[in-house]
Amino acid sequence: MLLAKPEVIANGTMLKKVVLLIPPKNVTKFLNAAMSAANKASLTDSQITALNVMILTAVWNKLSSSFSHFIPLDWKRLFQDLRVLLPSINSTHLQLIPANISCSSYQEIATALSNAYTELTESAQDSIYKYLLAVHRDSTLKCCTGSSLTAFLDTYFVKFSSKLTAEDLVALIPSSQLSQKIGSMQPRELRDILIKPGYPSNYTALETLLRNYEDIDKIGTVLDGLNQQVNRTNGSLKAVLNGVWPSFVTALSSFNSSSLDQWLKKRLQTHLPLITPSQLNTSEILTTNCLAFRHLVKALNIHYHDYTVEMQRSIYIILKNYLLQPGDQPKCYNQSDEDQNSTAWFLDHLGKYLTHCTGEDLRAFRDSQQLAAGVEQIDRDTQNPCSDLLWDLEPPLSLLQSWNDSHGFPQALFCASVSVICKMGIRIFTYILEDDGHQLVHICKEGTCCKRDGGCFYYRH
Repeated sequence: MLLAKPEVIANGTMLKKVVLLIPPKNVTKFLNAAMSAANKASLTDSQITALNVMILTAVWNKLSSSFSHFIPLDWKRLFQDLRVLLPSINSTHLQLIPANISCSSYQEIATALSNAYTELTESAQDSIYKYLLAVHRDSTLKCCTGSSLTAFLDTYFVKFSSKLTAEDLVALIPSSQLSQKIGSMQPRELRDILIKPGYPSNYTALETLLRNYEDIDKIGTVLDGLNQQVNRTNGSLKAVLNGVWPSFVTALSSFNSSSLDQWLKKRLQTHLPLITPSQLNTSEILTTNCLAFRHLVKALNIHYHDYTVEMQRSIYIILKNYLLQPGDQPKCYNQSDEDQNSTAWFLDHLGKYLTHCTGEDLRAFRDSQQLAAGVEQIDRDTQNPCSDLLWDLEPPLSLLQSWNDSHGFPQALFCASVSVICKMGIRIFTYILEDDGHQLVHICKEGTCCKRDGGCFYYRH
């Protein structure tokens, strides 16, 4: 057998001439004979590989001039005849397939190559996958005529769809079709693409896929799967937040309390430290209902110390703008609604972000006659800055008037303020009116406030 002689294999010109004499339908017969002879001749693995490549290349080149006239059945027969040589196929062979063949022909090619998938080398699998990706991308998915992207992948990529990455999926689908095609996928199908080993390193592609997967229930299922991954980077967390957030805020007002907890305390909990002011300052959030707002404040409160001071201040401004919108002020206070008249109103609706309240803001809340709600429940970290604000108001606030005013500031806030004044000592005269000083002495003598700090306030004129 000439093909099995090392000197023939080493002579490319001679090998090509010999192989060209073999009809494609007899390739399997000749190759089996060649392999048997090669074993007897003790050819090395590299020589056998060279033999396969040379035979495939020679036959492929010989037939390539007829490829444009092939019908689907011709492609099916060709790959059946060349089945034993397919592990040697590479990008050079695939590039000789015309780009204008029918979708049925592409289907036959993908099916035949997929049937040999486990026999292919990793390099051959990658070459075929890249070929399929390129031809369908360049044709703008002309073969994807149905609504299901998964059905298309099962038909035209078959087993090679397992190599599909987030980046490749975005590149495959025309931008005008992204929402429809991605939206047709089941959560498990999209999740499997996103959680492949290494996790998407292309954060833009990850964000794009999630942004175009608009069904909020499906997004939640995908997010549950992503959150099970370990060693996630800030880049991937941020990409997920950016991709999911538009759909989340759109659905925000439709969630019940349980759903809000599931989203804000579980699904988005690790992502919220990366949120930006622009993502919070949206029309959807500024017009959402009070239930959703309270849950959002509670979630942001958990991450208070994860944010920079500048970010804390930005969040406070957004929360304040929501509460002091035109109309009944503050928003979400209703004396007849037990969920909106709680003594913890401030904590529920501003939380620790109240520490960034200005004197002007404090007066705006007081003028709404609702400031008293909830100060009893504000923690010390929030009380102290809030009490400081009482002395920064311009014009200065009269404690005497407010103490006796049933609609004034609550006793708890005054007590916190007194504590601050005690620590200031003689400097108090710079900040309060003389009559107020006498009034504070009277308050302390009654023991109303000084017991809170274990000592009695004293006034020095």
